[in-house]
Amino acid sequence: MWSVIFTWTILLSTVASQIFTAPPWSMSTVAVDNLTGIAPFIGSVLGTVMGGWARDLSSKLMASRNKGVCEPEYRLLVILPATMAMAAGTLIGLFSIEVFRDVGRIVLS
Repeated sequence: MWSVIFTWTILLSTVASQIFTAPPWSMSTVAVDNLTGIAPFIGSVLGTVMGGWARDLSSKLMASRNKGVCEPEYRLLVILPATMAMAAGTLIGLFSIEVFRDVGRIVLS
């Protein structure tokens, strides 16, 4: 899962540098790197905190159903909502780039 997220982040930053250096934005590459680095950082921090909590909760609930035996695959249940959240966030971000022409509105979305 980590490699998918890492690859996704690199792909988005590459595409963003092509989009934001062209008109109407005409941003420098440093500004684009700073702009595209904020959202993955915030998402990583929130995902780490919430993902750890959700994984522990899922493991405890599934272990209680399995007579107290905790299996490693119980942690896999958290991957589906995480993947859906990443896909939704990416689509919202790309939609914002397409619709809004104001950088401030894109960053806030």
